Amino acid sequence: MVAEIRVVPSEAFARVAAALKDIDEKMVSNFREDMRREVEPFVLEAERNIIDMPVKPGNRAGFGALRRAIAAGVTTRVDLVNNAGVRILTHEPKPGAAIIPRGFDRAEGWRHPVFGRRTWVRQVPIKPGWFVETFRDAKEPIEQGLLHVLDRAAKQVGAAGDGFVSS
Repeated sequence: MVAEIRVVPSEAFARVAAALKDIDEKMVSNFREDMRREVEPFVLEAERNIIDMPVKPGNRAGFGALRRAIAAGVTTRVDLVNNAGVRILTHEPKPGAAIIPRGFDRAEGWRHPVFGRRTWVRQVPIKPGWFVETFRDAKEPIEQGLLHVLDRAAKQVGAAGDGFVSS
């Protein structure tokens, strides 16, 4: 299971990327990198939120490594073709552990078996919202930053007449 935040999906991204590609493939690469750079401070904030999340006293064993693994699973994907926009995802690559990043994000937590027993327990984070709330709070600055990147790229291809560039 993957938690995902989708930011500014728009056909404008795909059109600008196609126009950039017609000029120079390197421009498309720079466009992607500029979009990643815009969301990077918020990705780093989400990673810090999970790593620094408090744990209940006495429950420290293993949680640091688990939270670092969750932070390492936060990725940014820039799609300029199909569902054009920026996607920020969190995932856990270990089989059966996919619910953990989402469980740490939700107040109700997640259920899991206790190793070596037939007992299931509910794990509840002390401070949920490390992922979704980070990006919900950052929605406007991220959108503005990405639109600024889009505007700069549109100017590069002279797309002012296509409605890309604000006046």
